[in-house]
Amino acid sequence: AAFRTLERLVHNISRRGARRAWALQLDVASFFPTLHKPTLLELLARRFSRVEREGPLFALARTLVEHDSTHGARLRGRMELFHRVPAHKRLGAYGPDRGLPVGNLTSQFFAGVYLAPLDAFVERTLGLGAYVRYMDDLVLVHEDRERLEDAHARIGRFLRDRLSLELRADASLAPVSEGIDFVGYVVRPRYSLPRRRVLVHLRERARAVETTLAARVVALGDRSELQGLGWVRGPSSVREIKDAHIERARAVWSSFAGHLSHTRGRRALMRALSDSPSALALLDGGSMRFGRRFARPRLDASFPAQIARLRHGSRGAIVLIEVGLRLECPSPRDAALLGLTERRRRGRRLVPSAQASALTELVARAAESKRAIVVAIELAPRVRAPHERTVRWLLEPRSGRSVA
Repeated sequence: AAFRTLERLVHNISRRGARRAWALQLDVASFFPTLHKPTLLELLARRFSRVEREGPLFALARTLVEHDSTHGARLRGRMELFHRVPAHKRLGAYGPDRGLPVGNLTSQFFAGVYLAPLDAFVERTLGLGAYVRYMDDLVLVHEDRERLEDAHARIGRFLRDRLSLELRADASLAPVSEGIDFVGYVVRPRYSLPRRRVLVHLRERARAVETTLAARVVALGDRSELQGLGWVRGPSSVREIKDAHIERARAVWSSFAGHLSHTRGRRALMRALSDSPSALALLDGGSMRFGRRFARPRLDASFPAQIARLRHGSRGAIVLIEVGLRLECPSPRDAALLGLTERRRRGRRLVPSAQASALTELVARAAESKRAIVVAIELAPRVRAPHERTVRWLLEPRSGRSVA
């Protein structure tokens, strides 16, 4: 919301670059470690009536604010990383009457309450309505540079005298045409871009996800064991589909897609995705929304319902379903392609199937048509109910990219 508000202000005031405008960016120095607790309690008390101040809600707020989080705290993890945090950034560095822990939801709420007087001062006293604040980051936009310079000095005095805070010395006053770096975006008069650091982080996270999803390449003449199915020979690439890895990958790509969708970041996201073959093979990323290619297992009431669910997301791959010691192919056309002549009676129907040990031969036949194979395995059986199944293996012809 803060980014969208700033984007709208910059576009309107600069008339999308047709008029010169300036942006003043300010930041409170060490905001959370230096927040003055008595001042915060005073501001909170104004929001309660005299009777409510004697009640349990205000007592709880007082307990949360006055609690010393550093008392009795035990340090865990790698101490060399902890000592890299500057001393002035650590909680408790300014005494027991200052500082709130970063990350708590209550801390975010209290931070909003604490800086609410600053919002009123900028908008009412200074008369600058083109103002956006996200936590302790402030941006003011105006056509008059001198007025912003005066606002800078008056805001510094207000924070010092009223809220016992200090502004950082590295304030920025520059034309909006140079771009405003704010909450992960760079806002310009005509458009907005993602911050370069966000794109670098995207590449790093994408590489980490690829490591967990990477396919196992089986060379010609080699073989690889598929848990629960036996052995398969190359050449092929084998991907084991693990629910935890898929969900982690989906969360990472969805997070960056949501961030980049607000700017001209779609092309950067697609470039990163094109360098991630495993994500392309296991996720559906249409319209900047990333979902699972293969559905999670579900306790369906019937075997046909399971088949319909397991075939979802196959993208032209041949689906094989483990039933006992055999692999059934629910598609007659795919069964003919694989040359499945043996049939197994299921109710009144004859279903094409093969022994699980014939998987290597089936993969070779599918590779001749450049088709991948998806294998759904049985999970732990349930009493007096259809066995639950889930897609576990994706076997692709040996090539430089996925053909499924």
